This record gives sequence, structure tokens and C-alpha cells, in this order.
Amino acid sequence: MLDQWNNIKEIICKYKAVAIAILIFVVILITWLLQSTFTDEDNHNIVNSNDDITTATQTQLEFNAKYMKNSNEQPKQIKTEDIFVDVKGAVKHPDIYKMKSSDRIKQLLDRAIVTDDADLSKINLAEKLVDQKLIYIPKKEETINSNQQTNENINNSINRSTNSTKLIDNSTNKEKKY
Repeated sequence: MLDQWNNIKEIICKYKAVAIAILIFVVILITWLLQSTFTDEDNHNIVNSNDDITTATQTQLEFNAKYMKNSNEQPKQIKTEDIFVDVKGAVKHPDIYKMKSSDRIKQLLDRAIVTDDADLSKINLAEKLVDQKLIYIPKKEETINSNQQTNENINNSINRSTNSTKLIDNSTNKEKKY
């Protein structure tokens, strides 16, 4: 037995480089096989989860279709009406514009064409337009008096707050609100 062990040692020493190359090749081969096996399982799981999502989406669509058939209600339409908005300040075409109630300030300014010296940092471009609103676009380095802003806010709220009509009774000179 000892004699065989010595023969194996001699062979290993004689073919040391070949033995190391074979050992490295076997380790790389085993690693590659294990990695490809686990990767295939992961890809298979991803495909299965996508199938589950597709199935869930189809189920939801079928439910929605059945609900819409059984329901006598029509889907609510967003009613857009024409409004008029006044834009002034740092725009090339200050004017009163006819817009839709669903439009935003950005769409109005695209039509009015903002000048290069306009300061849009104080303007909420995503705000929806309101009928009879005045929009003032300040110039850069322009300061707006806080009293002026307050007065504009009060005027805007007065314009929107009531639809009542005031009549003056000539006999008593009293104002009546209807």
C-alpha cells in the first residue's frame, strides 16, 4: 500500500502542471453548471410571476367588463366648459383667452408666449384655470407689493363668491340682496 502511495506521489510530482490544470477545469465546470441551473430556475420563477400578473390583470378586466354590462350607469364624463382668462405682465400677447376649464396655466402661457424676462418661479404652472381669473406674470427682479396681492386675492374671491344680484329700492334707498 505504501508502495502504491509513493507511485501516486511520483506521478503527481511528474505531471503537477497537468493535474492542476485538470483540477481548475473541473472546478470551473462544476461552478458553471451550478450557476446555470440556479439561473434557469430564477428565470422560470420570473416567467411564472409574469404569468400570474397577466392572469390577475385578465381577471380584473373580466370583472370590470361584467360590472359595466350589469351597471345601468354610464361612466362619468368630465365636463369641460369654455372659460375666459385674462393674462398680463411678461407675455408677448397679453389678452383675454378663451380656454377650457380643464386647461392649466402652462397651456395658457404657451398661447400667450412668455417673454425671456418673465419670472415663472412664483407661478404654479400646474394650477387649473378658473373662469374670469386674472393671471399676472411678473418680470425678473420685479417685486409685487403685498397689499396689491391681497387686493387681487380679495377681488378674485369676491368675483367667485356669490352669484347674487343687488338691487336698489328707489323708495327706501336700501340695498336688497337676492
